[in-house]
Amino acid sequence: MSFRKSIFMALTALSILSACADKKTKEVKIDAAAVDKVAAEMKEELAAKEGEIKAAKTKLADSLMKIDSLQQVKEHGHAH
Repeated sequence: MSFRKSIFMALTALSILSACADKKTKEVKIDAAAVDKVAAEMKEELAAKEGEIKAAKTKLADSLMKIDSLQQVKEHGHAH
């Protein structure tokens, strides 16, 4: 009886362990239209950010030219 009981317990344990070890994969469906839409939105945002950066650089360059002109007037009495 002890041998049968041991075999039964071993088989039960193996079946439980094998059932827990099953790796079920889920299929992920990607909607191409949604991906294209998100990509288009990201491109628009990127273009807007690039425009903002360009405007900020232009404003900074103008500001630096004004500061340089003011410094020249202060040092020489006139700007070049």
